Amino acid sequence: MKKSKAFTLVEVVIATTVTVVVVTSIFFLFTKSTILNIETKQKQIASRIGQSRIEELRNMSFADMTNASENVTISDLPNGHRITRIQASYGADIKQAEVEVDWTGKQGPMSVILDTLIYNQED
Repeated sequence: MKKSKAFTLVEVVIATTVTVVVVTSIFFLFTKSTILNIETKQKQIASRIGQSRIEELRNMSFADMTNASENVTISDLPNGHRITRIQASYGADIKQAEVEVDWTGKQGPMSVILDTLIYNQED
């Protein structure tokens, strides 16, 4: 009996299965890396927005900071909000400023929180 040089059905099924698993894995990794890339970009935007607000607060007069608490909608992020909270919990000459940026990412709600202490230098 002569040996055939053709592939058997079992070999073709195994090769097809391996190929499908590899291609599916590559597709999954590509999709996941794209989502992570978008979320990282959104976190960078949120951090920039929060840092910009912190700088605005630092440049404000200490007396005006009492009225600086706010909740505003931001258009740079999907369903984005920037929340500013001012607390005088460290004495009369120190205020804590907290800026929270919230948005809806591809995998659900996301947020970045920045805070700082601001000292009264006006005296």
